[in-house]
Amino acid sequence: QIVPEANYFIKAMNNYQKILDSLPLVLHLSFEELTFIYESILFEIAQIYLNRSDLVSHLEFTTRILGNLIVINPKREEAVQMLEQCVENIGVKLVYNLELTENIAKAFTSVKLESFMTRPDIFYQIQTFGRRLRDAQSGESVRVAIVEWFRDQLLLIKSNQSSNHNNDNNNNNNNNNNNNNNNLSENSIEMQYLDVIMEYNQHDSSQLVKTAAQEAIASLGNATLEIYEEPDYVEDKPKFVKSVKVYVEALLRKSDYFKTMLASGMIEQRDKKIKIVTANPSVFLEMINYIYTGATTIDEEYVVENLALLLCANQYEVSDLKLRCESRILTWVKSRATTSAE
Repeated sequence: QIVPEANYFIKAMNNYQKILDSLPLVLHLSFEELTFIYESILFEIAQIYLNRSDLVSHLEFTTRILGNLIVINPKREEAVQMLEQCVENIGVKLVYNLELTENIAKAFTSVKLESFMTRPDIFYQIQTFGRRLRDAQSGESVRVAIVEWFRDQLLLIKSNQSSNHNNDNNNNNNNNNNNNNNNLSENSIEMQYLDVIMEYNQHDSSQLVKTAAQEAIASLGNATLEIYEEPDYVEDKPKFVKSVKVYVEALLRKSDYFKTMLASGMIEQRDKKIKIVTANPSVFLEMINYIYTGATTIDEEYVVENLALLLCANQYEVSDLKLRCESRILTWVKSRATTSAE
């Protein structure tokens, strides 16, 4: 049978929609039955177009159909596999077709995984499309969907880890700490997911997407930093400043100090509260902001503030922030030396 050309597709889909709209009146079908019929029609059309994969236009239409199909039923494995086949067949052409890339990314972000280890290929696809779309002027909603997909996967990981922790015997605490260290290694899936969200937070051109990334990180908070100001006199007690909800794994990515705390078991407590006593709470909070955003609110010419931030980064072993502050201070010193020489 000859496959209809592209212009037929739109007419056919309109006719199918008219039929579906009339079915409840004729057959008294339920919403679930109508959804099943619509899903079956989409799947059949997708198979027809995928078989004619020598034409890119047919593959493009197939991705649109499969995108709608996966949104209706995210767990339909055949549709996900067909979509992956389309992506493989289209290949590099995706780079030049922004609308198609957005369509496929939207379809993949509809796939809700029951376990983050079951489909690493889905992660790869979403990560790839997300990076292609990051600097696009359009597609903000798709990039937000990508951020939220990774957030949901991280929440799923946390939920699974919590369930496993509750099922463990209390006598195996030492083994559990070792397992946690392994799970939080830099090569873990969890860290890769977190990296994607933090990339959007640091580098995306859209404030809407940045905000979504910041909200995603905030929602992942699984520990509380209780910040106290160091007293002027030894006999005085530290003054409580504020509590900040943090995502432990984000701290571990940047700070060797917090890695040591995890290894010693200081973070692995049921309430997960971390007490921080510091002489300069505002500078400490600036460091936490840098860990999440990769940027500071302190201008380069403010050498005193950058020096305070350098000392804080050195104490908490945030090496890249330390190097940045050192570079800023050195630049300031050189500029002053040049000015004095003139």
